[in-house]
Amino acid sequence: MRGRSGLADKSKDFCNGCLKARMPSTLSSFTAHQRWITGGAILLSGILLVLSQGYAAFSLRNESKSRPSLAIASWNRFPNSILSADAALKRVTEALAASTSPIKAKCTLPDAIVVLGGGRPKDVHNPPEFVKNRCDIAAKIHKEAKKHGRNVYIVPISAGSAHAAMTLFENGMPLYESHASADYLVNKHGIDPKMILMETTSFDTIANAYFTRTQFADVMGWKCLWVVTSSFHAPRTRAIFDWIFGVNALPSEGVQGDGNEDREAAAAAAIASESATLPRDRYSLTYIGTENVGLTEDEVRVRELREARSVKNVEMLAKEKRTLRDVLLFLMTDHRLYSVEGLGTIEEVSDELKKSYKAS
Repeated sequence: MRGRSGLADKSKDFCNGCLKARMPSTLSSFTAHQRWITGGAILLSGILLVLSQGYAAFSLRNESKSRPSLAIASWNRFPNSILSADAALKRVTEALAASTSPIKAKCTLPDAIVVLGGGRPKDVHNPPEFVKNRCDIAAKIHKEAKKHGRNVYIVPISAGSAHAAMTLFENGMPLYESHASADYLVNKHGIDPKMILMETTSFDTIANAYFTRTQFADVMGWKCLWVVTSSFHAPRTRAIFDWIFGVNALPSEGVQGDGNEDREAAAAAAIASESATLPRDRYSLTYIGTENVGLTEDEVRVRELREARSVKNVEMLAKEKRTLRDVLLFLMTDHRLYSVEGLGTIEEVSDELKKSYKAS
């Protein structure tokens, strides 16, 4: 407090000097008061400066104590941005040119390219135009990587769509959307069939992400995925894939109980104590939004409006469903497309929306 006392003494001396300097003349009196006011303002500014610096240092110390740990914040090390097709191809080219070994390029280039479906194919050779466009970009990325010795899997996903009846083969078997995408990749772009892995289980984007992770990424050990979809669908795809690839997997050991409720409580406690597997450091997701070809302006508008509404629902679900087990039970007990209670139910949607799910 020595500094503050010194300031007070100087202030007192300065003021006494002002009083002694007072003169009968009105002009001299005004000048003395002006000097007094100016000096007081300077003194007050100095005090405020010292106080503000002390508060800033105190705030900084407290902020550093409240920052999240590296394990929590590390999920943000790979910003999951949505790239244009050209930007994605440029990233591949630059990464390959800069890398002298596959190890250095591991988290820069994809382990697999995931191509979303989303529309009923006319036949096995003809997925919708906007899906063909997604496949075109995936094929370009695959071929560019292959030139430099990186053989990247392509994973067409989706069995069908909730708002369009499935196309059938002549023998009556269902023609999955991923079938048509795979056939297009082989016959249009000459992709090796051995490098195409089809997902044939999902009928919506949440299941797209869930089965991509549980059937492929976790099994194959993939860390870096590039997800290709149309621009109108990219924001919701990002929200869903970030959620599903960010949830915890239940611990396989140490969770015991006498019944389902006890096991669920024990599992929740294990996750809360961070004993469950944390995937945040294990995945890097990049999203590529392709042009909205093959759809009318009205169809794109309808899809974009629906997508925007769905993102809000996804954000709510992501807060509630925090493990793969939670997501599985949601799909199989609550979701209309996969639960027993939902069998045969139909969601009423507009004709415009239905048209957007069909091949043009």
